[in-house]
Amino acid sequence: MRRRFARGEPICREGQSCAGVWIVVQGAIQGIKISGKGRLQVLETASAAGTCSLASSLDGGSCPMRTEAQRDSTLLLVPQAALLEAVAADPALGLALARHLGERLRGLACQVVSLGLRDVRTRVAAFLLDEAARRGVRAPDGSTRLQLPCSQGELARRLGTGREVVARALRSLRQEGLIEQARSRVSIPDLARLRALTDSA
Repeated sequence: MRRRFARGEPICREGQSCAGVWIVVQGAIQGIKISGKGRLQVLETASAAGTCSLASSLDGGSCPMRTEAQRDSTLLLVPQAALLEAVAADPALGLALARHLGERLRGLACQVVSLGLRDVRTRVAAFLLDEAARRGVRAPDGSTRLQLPCSQGELARRLGTGREVVARALRSLRQEGLIEQARSRVSIPDLARLRALTDSA
């Protein structure tokens, strides 16, 4: 079953029984947890070919977090029974899904370490280094240029803090000459200097 979700529309609700695995055809989704005080933490994001509720579809448990459309998106639902039948018939598929879940678990583990052991400034620096590795463009002057993929508010939710704190962290990095910034465009003059900040945390 293929379905369209508007931005912010829930795909799976925390604690809800799982109907199957959703596969992103177009758009992007995010998995979030909301505290009793309304503080929001983005745990993971996924774009085309990404999934949500895969673990719950395999083990029969409830959804561990709320998953919603990050922007208008199209998703394909593979019912739980069909998924389990396919895995039973094709061991290679089961191994591929296990590897996929392993990658996601590793990413969540790294996020837990970052949230627990790094201050916000260092988390922002680590985020910029990750984006530079994935989407950065080397400029003639040796700097690395990139476009922030989200607003400061969204970045704050990903890093488990407030927008104002992220803004202060970016300002601090600019003042130290570790980055240059014009709105969503960021230039990193020296990747090694910025990496030294994260390595020392």
